[in-house]
Amino acid sequence: MRYPTLDYDKSKKLEMNTRNNNPSLIAALVTSSIVCSGCTNIKEFWDASSFMPHGYCLRWDPALITTMVTSNIAIAIAYFAIPAALWHFVRHRKDVPYRWMFRLFGLFIVACGITHLMKVWTLYKAFYWPEAFADSFTAIVSLLTAALLWPLIPKALALKSPLELKEAHDKLQESEERFRLLLSGVKDYAIFMLDPDGIVKTWNYGAQKMSGYTPDEIIGNHFSILYSEQEKIEGKPEKDLDIALKSGRYEEEEGQRIPKGGGQFWANVVLVPLLDNLGELTGFANVIRDITERKQITDKLREQADLLNLTHDAVIVRELDGTITYWNNGAKRMYGFSEEDAIGKTTHSLLTTRFAQPFSHIQETILNKGYWEGELLHTTKDGRRLIVSSRHALKCDTQNKPIGVLEINTDLTEHKQAEQRQLALAEMKRVNTELEQFTYVASHDLQEPLRAIAGCLQILEKTYKGKLDDNADELIHHATDGAERMRRLISDLLALAHVNGGDVVLERLNMSELLEQSLKNLEARIKDTNAVITQDPLPVVTGEKTQLIQLLQNLIGNALKFCKDSPPEIRITATRLDNCWQIGVHDNGIGFEKEFAEKIFQPFKRLHSREQYSGTGIGLAICKRIVERHGGNIWADSHADQGASFYFTIADLEQPQ
Repeated sequence: MRYPTLDYDKSKKLEMNTRNNNPSLIAALVTSSIVCSGCTNIKEFWDASSFMPHGYCLRWDPALITTMVTSNIAIAIAYFAIPAALWHFVRHRKDVPYRWMFRLFGLFIVACGITHLMKVWTLYKAFYWPEAFADSFTAIVSLLTAALLWPLIPKALALKSPLELKEAHDKLQESEERFRLLLSGVKDYAIFMLDPDGIVKTWNYGAQKMSGYTPDEIIGNHFSILYSEQEKIEGKPEKDLDIALKSGRYEEEEGQRIPKGGGQFWANVVLVPLLDNLGELTGFANVIRDITERKQITDKLREQADLLNLTHDAVIVRELDGTITYWNNGAKRMYGFSEEDAIGKTTHSLLTTRFAQPFSHIQETILNKGYWEGELLHTTKDGRRLIVSSRHALKCDTQNKPIGVLEINTDLTEHKQAEQRQLALAEMKRVNTELEQFTYVASHDLQEPLRAIAGCLQILEKTYKGKLDDNADELIHHATDGAERMRRLISDLLALAHVNGGDVVLERLNMSELLEQSLKNLEARIKDTNAVITQDPLPVVTGEKTQLIQLLQNLIGNALKFCKDSPPEIRITATRLDNCWQIGVHDNGIGFEKEFAEKIFQPFKRLHSREQYSGTGIGLAICKRIVERHGGNIWADSHADQGASFYFTIADLEQPQ
């Protein structure tokens, strides 16, 4: 055997450099073993003249060389065969999880095989740069594989074992068998399965009873056998499957199907696609409910209800779940919704119904007694609230099975409003009587002793302030401050009593003039806060001058009090409604949460402590009483830290009443 030779001088030089531990040579070898950055051109990459083959290190011993060559080639062949087997397995088993790791592991084994081939090559040829490049590539793939393998281990350990999969499969088969037996016994619904092309695969007793086809007659046929000839020509069966596949569900509320022997029946149809765990279509589930009798009875009810179209009452026919199937002209006039607006909707959602008791209790009464009567609160299309006397009667089929409800509603709004006005008047008289008594007590029994106490405290503070210790001064200050708060509270209570007491003297008033007077009363506070106040053109209204000035003054003063660090910005607006004016006072202050929108109008209800904001908590209660005395409403809208808007309505009367 002829072995490669090496020039003596070069060999000697290499030997001396290695023996002397030449730093430059050692650094070059280390660097080249990690990356090939030391190779500056292709010629140098394939240059083997500067090194000697590994065979010299083995002294070209034939037995040793043969063993190493045979072993490395065998290892390389095995390393190339293993990835091929892995890739073949992954290619044909697409359900195997983490397929990418199989491919990466195969690449790692191939790289290892290449390194073994390079060991054989460098025995005879000193191509160490290619070998270093192969080692570097193998190192990168090895590190990448190791880095991705460890995070994958917990997920792999979580995979079910073959035994667990078999148990799950057995349970699934058992469950499917129970489900099949359950479906086969259902009588009122046709439930059957289709393959992806629409071929019938299963057929339950309900389907046989409904269509007349036995399982032997229909299984293996296309489900379009239940469609009319015209629908088949139009391609409706295929379109239904396509819609179900694209939308995840196809439902036909009222459709016609053809039974065995001809004729037709009305059906409610649902088609649902069935997918495997890879998202592949395996078939469809078809559920059909015969609604022929229900539709016939509904049509009869509709015909009978047409006779009631002349009545002013709202006549509504609905299903048990509230879905409207008939809507007469009286309902259209009462609520403003057309028949197209109402059909298919539920009464309680369309009319925003407020029930005196839960809807489920009403339904239970209807089903048990056959009728229900009571009062409901409905909302019309334009937002008006109606109080109606509602009478519900249950409709059953020939087998006494409930199928619908006839609902007749009579508008009681005006009657109820008259009753409420009478009750409000009686309550107002009672409150006025109590407030008059309180006013007398507050004027004569509270104010005089309070003046005496306050006077004594003021003298005490003036005489001894600074002469006693700090605790004494603080106690005197608290007492004086408490007396002052009590004085303001009694004053506000007297103002509240004054609003409720006596008759209101109405006159035509210009709101702009009233606003001007209110701003004059608040002039000092407006200057202190640098407030900016703007207004829309304000109307002429009918009311009591002093009270309306106080109303505007309280609302604007409220906006000045609850402001942020920046100057308050307040705007007064006016909006024309049907029979009244809506006045708004808007600010950019601290605002409040919506849940407190009603609480703030109650006497003594405060959202903040006295240390944060002064006051007695009666100001907005006075506003509410003034507005109600004028036959209007007052409310507020706000979000925390986003300002507040206060609205009140005042009747637009041409002449004082």
